[in-house]
Amino acid sequence: MKEDFMNETAISTQAGRSMVEMLGVLAIIGVLSVSGIAGYRYGIEKYQANEIIDEVSKRAIIAATQMIQQGELGSDGFLKSVNGITYATGLASAEDDASFFIDVTGLKESVCRLVLKNLPA
Repeated sequence: MKEDFMNETAISTQAGRSMVEMLGVLAIIGVLSVSGIAGYRYGIEKYQANEIIDEVSKRAIIAATQMIQQGELGSDGFLKSVNGITYATGLASAEDDASFFIDVTGLKESVCRLVLKNLPA
């Protein structure tokens, strides 16, 4: 009977985790969470930058096609707004009918940096 009591006491004193172990687990979870959130934000910004590059490429093809077919874009060019980002396209100057501009406004600075970094040469 006494042996059963001692075995039960020995088992109960060894069960559970210490506070230091729990704090270590929480620290690891915190570090993984912070790095995951940062990676998610970077991924979203990279996606937005790629979408802007795609839209600018499409607009450049449309503008070049219009210039070839009609000789010009028209006096006012064309304007489009998508998800708070505005794209304006028009002739670069009155003297040079062979060039046009695409103006993109409404970008966050970090997305703008990614766009400039990833634009094709």
